[in-house]
Amino acid sequence: MCKKIFVGATAQHCGKTTVSLSLMHLASKKYSRIGFVKPIGPKCVEYKGVCMDIDAAMIASVFHLDEDSRLMSPMPLVSGSTRRFLDGEIPADYPRRVILEAVEQLEKKNDFLIIEGAGHSGVGSVFGVDNATVAAMLGAPVLLVSTDPRNGTTLQRPMMAQDTGGAIRGPLRFDFFWGFGNEAGQTAGRQKYDVSAWLLVPKGSTPESLLRR
Repeated sequence: MCKKIFVGATAQHCGKTTVSLSLMHLASKKYSRIGFVKPIGPKCVEYKGVCMDIDAAMIASVFHLDEDSRLMSPMPLVSGSTRRFLDGEIPADYPRRVILEAVEQLEKKNDFLIIEGAGHSGVGSVFGVDNATVAAMLGAPVLLVSTDPRNGTTLQRPMMAQDTGGAIRGPLRFDFFWGFGNEAGQTAGRQKYDVSAWLLVPKGSTPESLLRR
């Protein structure tokens, strides 16, 4: 069974494609068959006769995946795509269908599949295939690349749940602790993103059992 992960980001230019490249390199050391797909391609180029997203083309070139190039960028957004979709020239179910079919074929061919989201979380929303929707419909766990609001550098690290506090309510709320003082408070006030995270629990436990305590 093919394992897969969706690499998303909270903003453009925060290192998402670099993370995907690193994951491809590491996965190649463990798996004999690795694949890549960028379901929505907002920046397209022609790569060996195929119109595809520029990041997917780069991955195809680096990891010699030319034979899968058409599957690696199933929904390239070329000039006029949005208008054609709104005018009904592109069927409403086409974006979801073509993405699902491409991923299904790649899963059959590979042991590990990296799915890279679009640079901005809202790209594809007009077509009903924004990053969150794609990750959900593909059943892929999400690695989210974010940025430090203080300097714009990549913010990606393990987190530890320390407490629930008075303002942190509900099972789907994360509060990143920036420290004490006015500067920390100002930084915290600038950071507000939708995120996905891996939750590590003790062996033999389930998240549900811990929430009931």
